[in-house]
Amino acid sequence: SVWKSGVTVEFPVKPGIATLARLGESKGEYRMIVTQGEILKAPTFCRGNTVKMKFRTPVKEVLRGLIKNGAEHHQILVHGDTRKELSEFGELAKIKILHI
Repeated sequence: SVWKSGVTVEFPVKPGIATLARLGESKGEYRMIVTQGEILKAPTFCRGNTVKMKFRTPVKEVLRGLIKNGAEHHQILVHGDTRKELSEFGELAKIKILHI
């Protein structure tokens, strides 16, 4: 087989307010999809760093926004509400910021 075992780093993620974002490209332009919520205390349910998150926006709207805007499956997660800072970065870098 051409596939070999990879490496994963696993550690618990602290509960609390967090921002989830994905910088991607669509039709030759960069865009960042951003949402915010709360990481809940929960057991690890698969390998890697997983979290259970309660979004501030209803989950159906979050899923609809991710699908509509073509979000890739790897995201960044940052503790705290950094939506304002990401919006400012987008303005400076001329990157469209899509808030869900």
